Amino acid sequence: DPRRVGTEALAKLLGKPLAEIKLEETKKTNSRITYYWRPNGREGARYMVVVNRPYQLSLQARDAAKTIWTVATMYTVCS
Repeated sequence: DPRRVGTEALAKLLGKPLAEIKLEETKKTNSRITYYWRPNGREGARYMVVVNRPYQLSLQARDAAKTIWTVATMYTVCS
């Protein structure tokens, strides 16, 4: 589950409980999904998490749809 992968990575980075982080999907392709999360509603910093399916692993997998999701990047976006 790509949302779970992104949530767990962000929770670990910030030291927050998993239940507190509610990622919103903003952009999606077959191999990459971008999520945002604003902990204080519309105020303050927001976090962006990009998860993807590594291309090299999909070439070696029997079923490319079952390739794992990994966190590609995480950003803090200050506004």
